[in-house]
Amino acid sequence: MDEGRKDGGPADAVPAANVFRVLRNGPLLARGDLVFADEAGAVLRRETAAALCRCGHSGNKPFCDGSHRQVGFTEGEAAAPGDRLQPIADGAAGSGPVTVILKPTGSMRLLGPLKIIDADGREHAGGRASLCRCGASRTKPWCDNAHRDIEFRVD
Repeated sequence: MDEGRKDGGPADAVPAANVFRVLRNGPLLARGDLVFADEAGAVLRRETAAALCRCGHSGNKPFCDGSHRQVGFTEGEAAAPGDRLQPIADGAAGSGPVTVILKPTGSMRLLGPLKIIDADGREHAGGRASLCRCGASRTKPWCDNAHRDIEFRVD
């Protein structure tokens, strides 16, 4: 269900690629054919652009509301090096939607053709990734299951 533009203008065209850009000490900016779903696979909404919370404090999860500024969210000293994306399965198309699965007690799982540009400008491409949305991961932007230690939950 496409929510459309908030200003009443025409819906934006779907970008050719699904790109997630990590802003240092800020949100995850996503552009592409974005399908937001719950863990059971039910589609919650469809967008072409979104700013996604990474600090865990937004009052509008999974979307960023600027709370990272008030809570002093930072990447930490050692943003995770290396590539944590799993490759796209053999025979899978290099284009199409990416499903953003919003786990209420954990990560944000991305499934589909995508590219992540980390805060240092490194590009990671693949078809599957788990990103931190609680703000506690020691391997940001990747999820390391730290949400279990802080009992993160989205209600």
